[in-house]
Amino acid sequence: MTALQDAFATALYHQAEDYFFASISRVSRHWPEGLSAYSTGVESSSLNLLFVPAPGVEQVGALLEGIRYLETTNAPFCVVLRHEGADALVATLV
Repeated sequence: MTALQDAFATALYHQAEDYFFASISRVSRHWPEGLSAYSTGVESSSLNLLFVPAPGVEQVGALLEGIRYLETTNAPFCVVLRHEGADALVATLV
């Protein structure tokens, strides 16, 4: 697979992921920085998610805003970080 095909396939995957979680969620929100939050209202952290597809230090503000947003739902949630770039983001938060 070429780099262009790989990028296209990844974009399609993220779009399908967004459609799925948006359709099962009571509320969802997207940030310009690329983060997406989904809250289903189900008491399972694996169904209430904050996706950070391309973590970086520049996303700290949006990440904290996303966490605060999901905290208002009173449901457990997970923050899902893509591995590349996660170390720098986590180091900034610690």
